[in-house]
Amino acid sequence: MTKTLTIDIGNTTTAWGLWNHSELTAASRVNHRDAHTRFPAEWFEADRIAVATVSQEAAEALTNRWHKDLAAFDLLSDFRDIPIATTVDHPEQVGVDRLLNALAWSRTHPGEAAIIIDFGTAITFDLVDRAGSYVGGLIIPGPELIAHSLDRNTSLLPRVAIEPDFAPFGTNTESAIIRGVSGVLVEGLNRQIARVRQALGGGNSVHVVSTGGGAATWTPYVTEIERVVPFLTLQGIWDVTELRAGDVA
Repeated sequence: MTKTLTIDIGNTTTAWGLWNHSELTAASRVNHRDAHTRFPAEWFEADRIAVATVSQEAAEALTNRWHKDLAAFDLLSDFRDIPIATTVDHPEQVGVDRLLNALAWSRTHPGEAAIIIDFGTAITFDLVDRAGSYVGGLIIPGPELIAHSLDRNTSLLPRVAIEPDFAPFGTNTESAIIRGVSGVLVEGLNRQIARVRQALGGGNSVHVVSTGGGAATWTPYVTEIERVVPFLTLQGIWDVTELRAGDVA
């Protein structure tokens, strides 16, 4: 039975998953540097590999190492690689990871609209209508980007790691930043979800799911999100490989 290694290279981390036919048997996230120098043992079990990326430099480092070792190798780095209908103005500007999220949802939940929130370096909304088309989205700075902007653009504010903290106010500079970023982020996400949900048809007929490296941390505090699908992008990559295999067959 064919084993497929799917790899999603983001801006900060690399997610990978090993599929035994349609079953995801192992998955994790690693730092870019680790992913390109210390390969997890499960990677060597693969018969074929499919890589999606928004970082061309990181993709080249990985593909130069792997494309000679596997007979079947796919690189998904262009919107035309993702077989999903879109209604956006410039589909070439949409990250392939976002289109893969939409593809994975549309294939596993046909006829159901969704807001897919991907918690990465940036927080993105990917919108899928009932016809299974990608119709647009939102891009919001992630918590670390917000914190970094304060550190970079002010004289006295320090760089702090952001974690959920919803006390009304802070009692020192660090706690004030953490609580301010947490509150603005979560309240803003809930408001945006409500607005977008209404635009897609409203009510519980529009599902809200989260994915990405920060999903487990932030989802419990975003009341509009129904559930976490940790590796939805990897599902989309696997879907593309299966669709391509079917075309070849």
